[in-house]
Amino acid sequence: MSCSSCLLVFADPFLYRTHIGTHALGRAFQCTACGTVCHDRVAFQRHLIATLANVGKNETS
Repeated sequence: MSCSSCLLVFADPFLYRTHIGTHALGRAFQCTACGTVCHDRVAFQRHLIATLANVGKNETS
């Protein structure tokens, strides 16, 4: 299977379907803390975990 948007080729149907979602307009996830936009749920969850881990590290008491 190959992506019609970017021509990447996938042997695994699950990876292909997951990848196609990265091109879907209107399905983006936006972080309310910093405005970062992720086009798939897994990347967004990784971003949130990293963001929450860093909350307070840059603040001085």
